Amino acid sequence: MVTLVTKAILSKVVFNHVKKLGVVCVHGDKREYPTTEVDIETQCGTLKYCVGVVPNLAHDVVIGRDFPYFLELWELPELRQIKEGYVFPFSDVDLDDEFNETTCGPMPVLVGTQPPQSNEPGANSDQAELLGLAGGPVNFKGAQWEDPTLGAVRNDIQVVDGNVTQPGRLLLYPHFEMSDNLLYRVEKKGTDIVKQLLVPQNFRNTVLNLAHNHILGGHLGIDKTKERILRRFYWPGVFAAINRYCTSCPKCQLTAPAPGFRSPLVPLPILDVPFERIAMDLVGPLVKSARGHQYILVVLDYATRYPEAIPLRNGTAKSIAKELMLMFSRVGIPKEVLTDQGTPFMSRVMKELCKLLGIKQLKTSVYHPQTDGLVERFNKTLKSMLRKAIDKDGRNWDLLLPYLMFSIREVP
Repeated sequence: MVTLVTKAILSKVVFNHVKKLGVVCVHGDKREYPTTEVDIETQCGTLKYCVGVVPNLAHDVVIGRDFPYFLELWELPELRQIKEGYVFPFSDVDLDDEFNETTCGPMPVLVGTQPPQSNEPGANSDQAELLGLAGGPVNFKGAQWEDPTLGAVRNDIQVVDGNVTQPGRLLLYPHFEMSDNLLYRVEKKGTDIVKQLLVPQNFRNTVLNLAHNHILGGHLGIDKTKERILRRFYWPGVFAAINRYCTSCPKCQLTAPAPGFRSPLVPLPILDVPFERIAMDLVGPLVKSARGHQYILVVLDYATRYPEAIPLRNGTAKSIAKELMLMFSRVGIPKEVLTDQGTPFMSRVMKELCKLLGIKQLKTSVYHPQTDGLVERFNKTLKSMLRKAIDKDGRNWDLLLPYLMFSIREVP
């Protein structure tokens, strides 16, 4: 690390553009900056030193390891005494200007005991989140009992706090229950019992927004959104409401592809062993993220349709082989790998890797990506989700990738 100063604090100083200073950024970029000699005053003394001049820095002066007094200055700072019971807001130089201009004092911290959290598989965080957005269970209960669209439900409650209202009556599915004064619809799907919270009119848009627009919703289609909502919620007319909400979503309309002719599908052999055959493709180059990523390595399992998307700084065979070895250490070594005839996949490094691990390489025909239709269709879905989720400059897509993958895996 070298010593740098920001250009803003240097006035009437001539920069040396011949003798430049090379700097390697954390994400791999290499840049050259002009140099100049300045007087740096420190606790250890004043020194004339040659420094690099950078347009923007987090601080006016950044002392590097090349500075003669670096070790002495490193040991000087002491921790400030902060009053116990207070925590200061998070500060980040990468935040937008509107956030950087915000000033805030210390925030009080409540010290006490935390109630035990349920680790049972049936614990429903989404229903709890909705109750929190509704102002608590009391407000939500009141809305349930006052909603006219739930009048038929209130007149047909068959179970109250675990007790059947009419013991001689056969309990069929679906039916309505009341638990802790909250109304539920109970449905049976195969061997599983699904308990759906009945949502009043005032909170239905909140549920639709969380299931479709939220980053973990990923702006997926009607069927996926419907599956996500019906796992936990229900109300009369829920299917029509989901259809209207998804088809009228502005972001989905802007990024929806134009309808085209679909070729008939060619059946592939059915695989029942996970990760016996995988399909692989490279998406990019994309807009370089703030962390230097430009490509996405996409891997899909043909048996389970489980997707994996790995951000890469470059699309070389060496980078791909490294990420594949990390993935194989988790899921096992496949028997077959299907790829297109791109340069990284046809390279000597990839051939040696497959030979070493005993993997059979399958290649698609040139200019015929339909052979690997599974991964090509996933690429289309992933890029569509990224367009809807990223910021204006598009440099945060690699941070959003894990959340988008969660939304895809949750409703396979």
